[in-house]
Amino acid sequence: MLFVELALIRWTGSNVVYLSYFSNFVLLGSFLGIGIGFLRSRSRVPMFPWAAPALAFLVVFILAVPVQVDRTGAQLIFFGGQPTGLPMWLTLPIIFLAVAAIMAMIADGVARTFVLFEPLEAYRLDIVGSIIGIATFSALSFLGTPPIVWAFVVGGCFVVLSLPHPRAVIVLSALALVAMLGHESLASHTSWSPYYKVLTLPATDGSHLVWVNGIPHQQIESTSQRRAAEPLYFTPYERARSGSPGRVLIIGAGTGGDVAIALANGAKRVDAVEIDPRLYELGRSLNPDHPYDDLRVHVHITDGRAFLERSDDRFDMILFALPDSLLGNPHGLDADTLQVVRRFPEFGHDVLRGVQSLSDCAPIVLAQLEHYDGTGTPLGLRGERIPLGARVLSVANVYDVMTHPRAHARQQTSLEALQEIEACAGTQFDPAVVEQLLEHFGVAPALDDWADSAWR
Repeated sequence: MLFVELALIRWTGSNVVYLSYFSNFVLLGSFLGIGIGFLRSRSRVPMFPWAAPALAFLVVFILAVPVQVDRTGAQLIFFGGQPTGLPMWLTLPIIFLAVAAIMAMIADGVARTFVLFEPLEAYRLDIVGSIIGIATFSALSFLGTPPIVWAFVVGGCFVVLSLPHPRAVIVLSALALVAMLGHESLASHTSWSPYYKVLTLPATDGSHLVWVNGIPHQQIESTSQRRAAEPLYFTPYERARSGSPGRVLIIGAGTGGDVAIALANGAKRVDAVEIDPRLYELGRSLNPDHPYDDLRVHVHITDGRAFLERSDDRFDMILFALPDSLLGNPHGLDADTLQVVRRFPEFGHDVLRGVQSLSDCAPIVLAQLEHYDGTGTPLGLRGERIPLGARVLSVANVYDVMTHPRAHARQQTSLEALQEIEACAGTQFDPAVVEQLLEHFGVAPALDDWADSAWR
C-alpha cells in the first residue's frame, strides 16, 4: 500500500506541474482513501478487485492530458509560462478523488486481510509491510529506475494477491499499466533520476535544454554561449576584489555550467555540490567545456545544506546556483517568480544557521527583504526591529542590482539608482542608511523630512 502511495506521489508530480505547488495534494488524497477503505471493510462488497482498473484509469488520464509548461513559444522560462492540459480547478480535483478512490480500494483489501489475525499480529504485519514498501520504493528511486519497473512491481502484486483465481480485469489492468508506463519510460530523450523525470532536448545551436518534471530547469551550453546570452552569470567574478578566486564552492552545480564559468575565471579549486546524480551525469557527458573532467573540480553528490553543516573548509567564493529559467527571464518578476525569490532569504537563513562560523549572519540574510515601514517579507518587521545589517544589505543590494546589467530591465546610472532609492527612504529603506549612502557618493538629499516620515 505504501509503495503505491509513494509511486503515485512521485509519478503524478512528474507529469502534472500543478503538484509542484501543491506537493501534499496526493498525500492528503491517500490519507482520505486509506481511512475510507478501513471504515467500510466490513461491508459485503469488496473494493480491492477494482483497485488495479482504477489505477490504470488515473494513468490514462494523466498521460492523455499531462500538465506541463508550454514549450511552443519562444520564451524559455517556466515562471509565468502557460501550462498545457486541463485547467487547475479541474485537474486537481480529478487527481485527488482518483487517488482517494484507489487507496480506499487497496485499504479495503488490507483491512479485510487484517481481520484474519489477532490485533497485535495485524499491527506487526502493518509495520513490516510499510517498511518493506518504503524500502523497496526508496531503493528503486535511488537506482534511478523508470516507472515501468514500478508498474511491474505494482501490477505483479495485484495479480499475485488475486490468486488462485485472478480476475481478467485485474490481469488486463496490470498489463495496461506496464504497457503505458513502459511507453513513457522508453521515450526518447527521457530519463529518471532519484528525484525527477528528466527530459534532455537538443537545440539547433548545439546546446541542450534540460527539463525536470515538465519544467525548464537548465541549459547545457558552452561558456562562450553563456557569456553572450546571459552575462549575469559572470558578475560575481567581475566584482571580486582579489582577482581570480582561489577556492570556489558551488551549491547546486547541476550540469556544470557554473563550474565551467568558475574554471574559466581562474579558480584553483572548485567544490561542486549537486544532489541529483543524473544532472551531474548529463553535465559530464554533454557539457561542451567538460568541466567535470578537470582535475581542479571535486564533485560531491549530496544535499547542499548537509555539505555546509559537515564542512569546516573555507572558501573564497560561495555560489548558490539558481534555475536558468529564473535568471534569464526577460519579462521581469511575475507572481510565480516572486514566490520563488521570496523564499531565498529563508533558505539562506537555514543554511547559515547550521554553519557555526556564519550563524551570526543568518538573521541578517533572513530579514534582507523586510521593509522599513513593515510591509516586507517574510516576518513583516518594522523600523529598528529589522537588524541593522539587514537594513544596510537591503539598500546595498538594490543599488548593486540597479547599476548592473539585468535580463528584464536596463542598467541604470549611479545617480538614477540613488534617486530611486532616496524616493523609497522611510518606506522600503531605513532613512539613516540611505542618508549614509548619499553622503558616500557626495549627493545632497532631495528630501528634508525623512525623520518625520520614517517609522522609528
